[in-house]
Amino acid sequence: MERMKRSFFSCLRRDERGFTLIEMTVSLVVMMEILIAAFLVFESNRRLSHVQTAVAEMQQSLRIGQHDMVRLVRMAGRGGLPLQDPNQAIATPEPPIPFGLGLLVRNDIGANEHIVVANTTSPRVIEGTDVLTVRGSLNNPVYIIDRDKPNAGGLRGFNVNADGVSGSIEVCYQVAAGLEQDLSALVELLDSTQPGYTFRPESLIMVSSFDDRDYAVVELAPGSTLNASNTCAAIDADNDGTPDDTGVTINFISDGGLHTPAYNEISPGGDSTAEIQARLARFLSEGLSYIGVLEEYRYYVRDDATNPASTHEIQPVLTRSRFYPNTESPYPDIADFESLRVDIAENVFDLQIAIGFDTDGDGDADEGPDAADEWIFNDPGDVQLNGTLRSLRISTLVRTDRPDNKYQAPIWFGLEDRVYGTGATSAINNDEARKYRRRVLRSDVSLRNNFQIPLAVGP
Repeated sequence: MERMKRSFFSCLRRDERGFTLIEMTVSLVVMMEILIAAFLVFESNRRLSHVQTAVAEMQQSLRIGQHDMVRLVRMAGRGGLPLQDPNQAIATPEPPIPFGLGLLVRNDIGANEHIVVANTTSPRVIEGTDVLTVRGSLNNPVYIIDRDKPNAGGLRGFNVNADGVSGSIEVCYQVAAGLEQDLSALVELLDSTQPGYTFRPESLIMVSSFDDRDYAVVELAPGSTLNASNTCAAIDADNDGTPDDTGVTINFISDGGLHTPAYNEISPGGDSTAEIQARLARFLSEGLSYIGVLEEYRYYVRDDATNPASTHEIQPVLTRSRFYPNTESPYPDIADFESLRVDIAENVFDLQIAIGFDTDGDGDADEGPDAADEWIFNDPGDVQLNGTLRSLRISTLVRTDRPDNKYQAPIWFGLEDRVYGTGATSAINNDEARKYRRRVLRSDVSLRNNFQIPLAVGP
């Protein structure tokens, strides 16, 4: 009996001894392995989430940048400005592309070039990228001239002064057949009674009612009036209960103004005083069909780094700037270069433009090898083509916001006619640049519906 008691209490004591050191060590090792596995799973998910977020932001930058450019390119030349100048001879080796009217491209920007040509205080354009210029009445209405209602002089709302190069245009709220047009943007431009009003030498495009190919680009002159004594019908445009709104009388000048030489360069037929007088005289006899405020926007890739240098880590931003058309003067203040830094999308590393022409008269711009290729800026060594502009392709290369030290992007050998090169000197393919994820988006814009004057087809 006594022996059984001792055996029972001995078992109890053995059960109370707990884990041995070896058991504790094995348990800790197993627990650590479980914790490490869980940490690796969470870390993998965290890293994947960051990558997906970075890629989503990158793709959003692609979409935003492309949408803004494509929207304006589709409207290029709106208001009567042709995409090309049919009278400009092919220069050697290469003229401005495509002849500097509704669309223009500065191809493969060189080192240390700026958005305002020859002005180093303006924003710097990243080397090798392109600059896309779009002109037209892009954000404001095109205003109909009420040519069916002649004014007191029988000049149908259009008057030329004795100097033959200046005059006035009447724009009515109500035009033929009772159609009304919104003049609010035009009134805002001309109403000098507004607080803080500053006169701007705007570019105006006026188009003959006889021939759309006959147009003029003139400069807005001071002294324009609102609801002056003209022949426009009075209506209640401001909804104040009284029909007292008639229209505006716009004063213009086409010689001797701040920007008139530049504006005359994008008018057809030359910019001599005799040609200007002859052009306005034709409008007097033919009448005007419509006018618009001409705008110019330039898209480029700006380096946003504080101290740019050839070997620094650049900070690329796709940027839109506005100029007075065919000038190097920023809009609206010609001395304010900050207005040239309207950011569209960050981390856009490259902008490339390719242009397709119909050189053989078949109505299409064919892309192919060598002589069959009707595109320029799509391959290194392209030569100038002469033909009707048919297509414009916008290509943007964008990267993620931050590098991934565990990632190496594949080498990009080039985009359109730009060759990136390899090695430490390549801004695209050096070891640090390849730590970023990258994508290319291309948009082809058909220009068949844009205003064009057919060119003579040639080789």
